[in-house]
Amino acid sequence: MKNITKRICSAAVLILILVYITQDTTINLAKIVVATLLSLIIVWEYSRLFKSRIYQALFQILFVSFVLSAPYLTGILEKTSNYFFGLLVFAWVVILFRVLTYKKKNIDDFLVFIFGYLTLLPFVGSLFTILIYPGILLYVVITVSIADSSAYFVGRRVGKIALLSNISPGKTIEGFVGSLVITPIISSLIVYLFYGEDVIEFLFIGFFVTLISVIGDLFFSLLKRNKNIKDSSNLIPGHGGFIDLLDGTIAVLPLLAFLFFKVSYLSMVLSVMSF
Repeated sequence: MKNITKRICSAAVLILILVYITQDTTINLAKIVVATLLSLIIVWEYSRLFKSRIYQALFQILFVSFVLSAPYLTGILEKTSNYFFGLLVFAWVVILFRVLTYKKKNIDDFLVFIFGYLTLLPFVGSLFTILIYPGILLYVVITVSIADSSAYFVGRRVGKIALLSNISPGKTIEGFVGSLVITPIISSLIVYLFYGEDVIEFLFIGFFVTLISVIGDLFFSLLKRNKNIKDSSNLIPGHGGFIDLLDGTIAVLPLLAFLFFKVSYLSMVLSVMSF
C-alpha cells in the first residue's frame, strides 16, 4: 500500500511537469532547465550501467558536453533528420539483434558505451528540438504509457508464455500482442475524440510507437540485467529511475520526431495537440 501511494504521488508530480512543458509552444528558461536536468539525470543513470569507472567518467564527460550545448543546437535534428533517421534505424536493428541473442552478462562496457550514444544522443537532441512542438512529446508519453499499461494488465490476466525470460521474466507474448492491438486503438481514439482527426493514420502510428517502445523497454532491461541491477536509480519513489520510467519514450521520441518534421499531416495534427 505504501509503495502504491509513492507511485501515485510520483506520477502526479511528473504529470504536472509534463503538463507545464506541453501547455504551449513557447520556449523559456524553465523548459530548457527541465530538459537539461532530465538529460543530465538520464546520463548519470546510464553511466551506472558500466562496470568500469573509467568508462563511467568518460561517458559522463563527453555526454555532458553535448547536453550543455544542446539548447543552442535545437535546429540540427530538423536540418539533418534524414541522416538521423538512417542512423537510428541501423542502431535499433543492431540493438534488436542483441536483445534477441542476449546471453547472461555477455555485453562489455565498450558496447554499452556505443549503445548509449546511439540511443541517448538522438533522444536528447530530439527532446530539446520538440520543445518548440510539445504536442509530439505529449502524444509519445501518453501512447507509451498506454502500451506499458495494456501489456501489463493483459499479461497479468491471460499471460502464460514468456516473451524473453532471460531479460524480463515478467513480460509475456500475450501481453505484447495485446498491447499491439489495444494501444493503437485507444491512442487513435483519443486523437479523434479530442482533436477530431481521422483515426486511420494514428492506428499505424500507434502500432509503430508501441513496437519501438517495447524494444526500448527490453533493451534497457537487458543492460540492467547485464549489470545485475533492478532499477536505473531510486530517484522516483515507487518507480525507480527516470530511465525505468522513460525507456520506451527514449526509443520512440527521436524516431517519431523524424516523422513529425517530414510528414506534414502528422506535423499539423501534433502541433494542434500542443494547444
